[in-house]
Amino acid sequence: MFIGGCRSGRVTDDDVLVAIEASMRGFDASINEENLNVHNARKNSIDRSFINSDHTLVLNLKITKNDKLVSVSGDCLFADYQDQQSAYRLTGNLIYQLSFPISLKPEAGSGEVICKIGLTGGKIKVLEYHFIIDAAGQFSTFAVLANGRPVNMSRYKNALNFMRYMHPMSV
Repeated sequence: MFIGGCRSGRVTDDDVLVAIEASMRGFDASINEENLNVHNARKNSIDRSFINSDHTLVLNLKITKNDKLVSVSGDCLFADYQDQQSAYRLTGNLIYQLSFPISLKPEAGSGEVICKIGLTGGKIKVLEYHFIIDAAGQFSTFAVLANGRPVNMSRYKNALNFMRYMHPMSV
């Protein structure tokens, strides 16, 4: 006979949400204006980067613009990065290619985000996600794997809109 708690090791959608948000918060921590260093500035483009004090979070960022669009691309590397709101430590990377109208409204942004990270400190050990957001702000691809298994996160689409973590006004 089994006595209670048999399902305690089961990964839930809420567990996956916590892990995804940890990765997005790490990205958000690196993209703020005061963190970014300029490496190469030209008329219509700029290369920026950020490395936190303990070298566990590294961001590379390229911004280009024309008369209609601002494009933001790069990668965020996690090297045993400690998320401050969860118990998770993250190792891996998040790659992004995003476009915004020249007005820089995040809700009007589109693009692609691919994340592959290992995690310690919680139920999720490996997390992969791939989001493609169309020009109308809707997901055309919303794929999530947690611990090697597909997870239907469709009920969290609004909460996981990566564009809310992108601050093009500050870049």
